[in-house]
Amino acid sequence: MSAEGRVQIHLPRIAGGPVHVVLHEPGNVTGILCGLSPQEALRIVPALFSVCAVAQSHAAVSALEAALAIPFNPGTAAARQALTAMEALREHLLRIVLDWPEFLGVAATGAGARPAMGLARRLACALFGGADPFSLGARAVPDVELAAEVIADAEEILVQIVFGEPLAHWLDRRGEAGLCEWTRDTDTPASALVAHVLASGLTAAPTPLRRPCAADLPGLLKTWLASNCGPLGDGISNVHALSETTPLSRRAGHPLVACLGSGGLAARLVARLVELASLPGELRRLVRNCGPVAERFALEGTSGGGAGIAAVEAARGRLLHAVRIADAKVAAWAILPPTRVNFATDGIAARCLAAMPEAPDGDRLDLARLYVNAIDPCVACDVRIH
Repeated sequence: MSAEGRVQIHLPRIAGGPVHVVLHEPGNVTGILCGLSPQEALRIVPALFSVCAVAQSHAAVSALEAALAIPFNPGTAAARQALTAMEALREHLLRIVLDWPEFLGVAATGAGARPAMGLARRLACALFGGADPFSLGARAVPDVELAAEVIADAEEILVQIVFGEPLAHWLDRRGEAGLCEWTRDTDTPASALVAHVLASGLTAAPTPLRRPCAADLPGLLKTWLASNCGPLGDGISNVHALSETTPLSRRAGHPLVACLGSGGLAARLVARLVELASLPGELRRLVRNCGPVAERFALEGTSGGGAGIAAVEAARGRLLHAVRIADAKVAAWAILPPTRVNFATDGIAARCLAAMPEAPDGDRLDLARLYVNAIDPCVACDVRIH
């Protein structure tokens, strides 16, 4: 079991009945970090939280720097956000080329995706030289031309194996007719699955999209400290109102997504594609020190100790880390991963699965797995009918 746990989904024998979603999380994994110095903890975080390791390190160092009153540096924040965005690009790409063919009964080859594995490392070298981007107080020293080369390579990979056309042209397509035209003219794993879903009529939204509200970082941190540093987000009503934090909740306003309804399967797949096609342009802006970066907040931040919290947009959704430092050591640490929000008992996964149409058991299981993949392709999940 990973540090974020495993999801068990029980579908009803008869469609329309209640769906049971249970997230089994391991014990206090973050307790391993307690007693370590902040820098020692940072070295462990990417191994401890291996899913979206760059985003995990990004959220961790941002929370620690807030707690330790290390001044916010806009250039470093933008460069770190660029690395997190490049990780998201890689993860979306890999899931599309490796997972999506399987839903059509086609063996995935991953052809052309191998160069994407080195993109984040290359971008880190371009933005931070040989330094660790996620060490305390790191400073970006961007080589803008080298970073531009890495981003151009990433864009070319996407054109060749996902979109089959320039990204700007794909993003300018409009309506379901524009998507259908793309699927007819393009032969990629992405176009094949979108064509299948559109032809299957899975465009209707089974549940309305609940857009995530802005994270109340001060409220979350204060409540976490008041709870003696228990699970992050427990008892906070606005966390549970974040009943969806996914690429769809981030990209719902794009015309290609909006035309498909607010929460259907087609909209979820296309939202991932919209995000993927948008990331190279967003990366270029971040390299120029433009664009949104990680949010952070501190209470009593000092060089010797304090408490800090940070929120980072990872590939799967919003990720939060909170930390308390005492006597220059980690006294408590907690995370709120997207999985805990999206796979809550009454979260978006449960609502989508409960609204699936009646079908033979095998078809329902296949559709359920596709829904889970569209919401969070990285979660370890068992789906059964009971």
